[in-house]
Amino acid sequence: MNPGGERARTKQIASRPIRSLRLEPVIVGTLSVGLVSWLGWFLLRPDAPPAVWWTVGVGLAVVLVSGNAALPGVLLGAFLGPFVQGQGLGPSLLVAAVQICAVVAGTALVRVTPWWSDLRQLAWPVRILPVALVSGSIGGAAMAVGTRVANGSAHELVFRWLAWGTATGLGVLCCVPVAIVFARRQRALPGQPMHSVAPGSRGDLPLVIALAVVAGLATFGVSNGPYLLFLLGLPSLWISVVRLGTRGAAISGLILTAIGSGFSLVERSFGGSGASVGQTQVVIALLGMAALLLPAIAHPRIRSMSSAVLLLGWGLGALLLHGLVSDRERHAAVAFDEVASDAEQLAADQLASYADALRQGARLFAASDHVSRREWTVFSSMLRLTDRFPGIRGVGAALPVADADLSDFSAAARADGCPSFGVHDVFGLGVSDLGVSDLDVSDLDVSDLDASDADERSVRYVSLYIEPLDRNRAFLGLDLASERNCRDAAEEARD
Repeated sequence: MNPGGERARTKQIASRPIRSLRLEPVIVGTLSVGLVSWLGWFLLRPDAPPAVWWTVGVGLAVVLVSGNAALPGVLLGAFLGPFVQGQGLGPSLLVAAVQICAVVAGTALVRVTPWWSDLRQLAWPVRILPVALVSGSIGGAAMAVGTRVANGSAHELVFRWLAWGTATGLGVLCCVPVAIVFARRQRALPGQPMHSVAPGSRGDLPLVIALAVVAGLATFGVSNGPYLLFLLGLPSLWISVVRLGTRGAAISGLILTAIGSGFSLVERSFGGSGASVGQTQVVIALLGMAALLLPAIAHPRIRSMSSAVLLLGWGLGALLLHGLVSDRERHAAVAFDEVASDAEQLAADQLASYADALRQGARLFAASDHVSRREWTVFSSMLRLTDRFPGIRGVGAALPVADADLSDFSAAARADGCPSFGVHDVFGLGVSDLGVSDLDVSDLDVSDLDASDADERSVRYVSLYIEPLDRNRAFLGLDLASERNCRDAAEEARD
């Protein structure tokens, strides 16, 4: 073996642009990197690692197969992902710049190494690890500076670095086998003809089984198991197609489906619905359908159909993404219903506590022939309204008074420590008296207020006591019977 010649051939082919179709690598780079970047931003949560961002790995795979002509498309796709998600022009440009630097660094490392020469070697997925870690170093360093992670622990820095490297490696592992099949050039990888990566021998069967089993077991017990099963199962399916063709795709699909079904049973046994894992089976089925088409594309006679099948693959991907979006919206709706139910229960409990305070006041009147103003003040202070009943404005007592006894009732109230006591109706209250000064008077519904009712009522419900008095003075002496709704509430409380 001539390492020097191999290195020269690697550098020449990895950096050679496609001259026959200049727009194709740009379009492929834009769509591939853009969709992956958008999906990463879509799935991103505050506690999510950047392993969902395959952007650098996908861009690296596209450049390795298509050459430097794909770099503008990679840059544009890396920008469009965050920009479409509303990250703004400046942050999106910064993210795209960091990711394109990582892609260029990984490509440069491949150019000077003779490793990337034979896809048939079992060790080639491992050989991408140094390239992924170098590219991930750029992304991890940018994240450390941009999010001030540098002030954190060394463990956190190492985690960020490995997460970026893992994302890059996953992107390359998933995209290179696909790119090989769809590439129009005869040599898909440096020194490796396309026909030599067609379906292989039965000796590759253990590798296919191992990839599928590892991809499935790695997601066991993880909260985002369906997503990880899809992310890790994708490279095993594509590599299975490259190594064993339709047979490999069928074997991988069956293994992943069996593991996913096991997840579903385990989830149900612990009280879960298993629906999310069940939806993963649809994902696997779509991937399997696409995988069954790939060996035919490698045939020289129908290689011209690669663009059509590529569009079909993107269509399946769009269908998959629609399923993910629908699933996310469904989970959001369920979460909203749970929050609304909790809020409703909290409001019911709060209202029950208010009713309990009123019942205690009723018991006080039932246990005494006469409750003085001083006794009511002591009672209300013992209730600790502010601490035990947040949001309540005050607690008062309204007594039924015959119209003929109204003068004597008012005189007794003034003699009991309230010299300014006087009976008044609801029509005399202003908005400021209600403690809602920011309320627009035009918004009030006064359809139930009828001054003519004042001459028809024989019994009044007069607010005799109200505490705390300083913020509820306007309610002292209020005749609740002067307004229909207040009168109905008072009569219901009396009964």
